[in-house]
Amino acid sequence: MDWVIFAILLAACFGAGSTGGLFPPGPWYRTLNKPVWTPPDWLFPVAWTTLYIC
Repeated sequence: MDWVIFAILLAACFGAGSTGGLFPPGPWYRTLNKPVWTPPDWLFPVAWTTLYIC
């Protein structure tokens, strides 16, 4: 029973994570006036993938 719950929660995490790939922000995000300390765009997929795996 524990493996079934684990599989359901894992699928939910991957489902939530995949929405970022299915619905990218588009060009409007690059035109926003962001603060100087905003991390570079390449860091987001690396950080969120690491967080989901952990």
